[in-house]
Amino acid sequence: MGLPETTAAPIALEIKGQTFTLRPLNDEDYGVLLRWVRSQYLKVADDMSTTPEERETMRRIAFEKASQATLQSPEVLSHITTPEGTVMLMWLMARKDAKELQLSTVRGWLGDEQMVGSLLDAVNQLSPSGTDPNKKGVPRKRRRR
Repeated sequence: MGLPETTAAPIALEIKGQTFTLRPLNDEDYGVLLRWVRSQYLKVADDMSTTPEERETMRRIAFEKASQATLQSPEVLSHITTPEGTVMLMWLMARKDAKELQLSTVRGWLGDEQMVGSLLDAVNQLSPSGTDPNKKGVPRKRRRR
C-alpha cells in the first residue's frame, strides 16, 4: 500500500499540458461505478440481440445478472479492468476538481499509449485494488447492528 492510498492523499497527473488532481474513490464514486458496470450488462444484451424475442430474453438474463452484481464480484472486476473501465475510474478520480472534464475527453486519451500507461499508474496508486482483479480492496458492505 502506497502513501497516497494510505493517507487518501490526492496525486497530480499532467495530461496534454494540463494538470489534473486525482482523488481516491469515495462511496458515491463506488455507487456510480457499480451502476455503470450494471448498465454494461444491458448494453451487451442489446448489442447481441437480433430479433425482438431474442432481445427480450437477453435483457431479462442481463438484468438478472446485473441485479446480482457487487463490486467484489469477479465479473464486475473484469468490466473495471477493460479500457472503458479504466476511463471510468480515471474520470471518477478527476471529476471532483475538474468539473468541466467530460467522460468523452478521458475516453479520447486512450489513443495515446504513453498516456494510457500514465492513467493506469495513477489508477493503481489511488485504487486499493488498482486494475488488478486478483487484489481485494473494494469496500465491503457494512452491517448495521
